[in-house]
Amino acid sequence: MIKIRKARVSDTSQLELLFLITRRHTFNWENPDKFKLEDYKQTTAGETVFVAEDENGMIVGFISVYEQENPPFIHHFFVARDHQRKGIGKLLIRSISSWLPPPYRLKCLAKNKEALVFYQKLGWIEVSRGTSEDGEYLLLELPAHQR
Repeated sequence: MIKIRKARVSDTSQLELLFLITRRHTFNWENPDKFKLEDYKQTTAGETVFVAEDENGMIVGFISVYEQENPPFIHHFFVARDHQRKGIGKLLIRSISSWLPPPYRLKCLAKNKEALVFYQKLGWIEVSRGTSEDGEYLLLELPAHQR
């Protein structure tokens, strides 16, 4: 049974490790040394974070949202590799609507084909494209009616 809840300070070490390992696996075209344990704290500062916790209290996924954007911007969204394709990502996205009304936006690297398929299945639509230091990305939006 997966429980979605707001992150606590005591979750930080688990979140740092999940963030590091999952990015190294997901972004396999990047040099793995690019990703550091301290990246989690630096890149989620000022964001609202919700976690997916399994029955043993292990954090198996998280979503961080920058609420000051209009529409709100999902900055980070990761599920542990061995917990993917089990509905956890969908639960995390749906959890946002309990405290923040849609629509939502996020950027997904064009090279991240698996994530793009996931988002399309959930009804996210492409709003625009751009290029960042990490490469080409798609700006996606989940319209209010798709929750």
